[in-house]
Amino acid sequence: MKSRSKTLRVCKDIYETYLKYTIWFIVAIIIMHLVMSVLSFRGQSGAFVFKDEFDQFNLYMTSFSASSVFMIIVGIVTGFIQMPFYMTNGVTRRDYFLGNVMATLGLAFTLAFVFSAGSELEKIIFGHYGYSFKEEILIPGLSNNWLLLFVLYAINIFSYSLMGWLINVGFYRYNAIIGIGFIIVAIASLGLHGLIWVNGWFSVFEDDFSSIFSTNSIYLSVIGTVGLIAVLLGIIRGLTKKVAIKI
Repeated sequence: MKSRSKTLRVCKDIYETYLKYTIWFIVAIIIMHLVMSVLSFRGQSGAFVFKDEFDQFNLYMTSFSASSVFMIIVGIVTGFIQMPFYMTNGVTRRDYFLGNVMATLGLAFTLAFVFSAGSELEKIIFGHYGYSFKEEILIPGLSNNWLLLFVLYAINIFSYSLMGWLINVGFYRYNAIIGIGFIIVAIASLGLHGLIWVNGWFSVFEDDFSSIFSTNSIYLSVIGTVGLIAVLLGIIRGLTKKVAIKI
């Protein structure tokens, strides 16, 4: 029970720290998206009319790539300051690991909720003026399934944060040369994710090769992503289990 209490305290502390910076990120993305959306209209007879040459993605898709990069950055910077701080204050490596995983997952679902809910809200607002957004290309045919989009958004950007965390652990535990090897592993993970989702943010595969997955159920992609997350978590946990703390 005592260990669980420590884990929850670490989770709460890290999540609140992340949230302070994430609020600015969310505001910046929303403002950018609104500007892009408004520029996709032109005034005509006192109303806004959609311009075909400025087809615009909704907030869900506009934010996805930015959120992915943001979560990678969160993963990269997470350990250099946090781990020494918590270890020197009586928190075990296990409690830190679990607390950070929970906090990062919570952050992923927070971003997913804000941008997915915002996407639905903008459909109502802009739809009043006859504006329609492009369909979500990451998950074709699921534009009307808000709940599924919300969950998939969260687990995908969470997987990106683990890739960043893996890079962090590699440089923290080993020297710079070996750390570069972890960057290569992270890039390979990004490529695998691109294969799983076919039209993912980082797809390095040709269309003919990636189409192997495009003909299968969406649940195959979900299983593949969950498997990738499990492998990354296992590697990170193994590397941090007995890592020397640098003060």
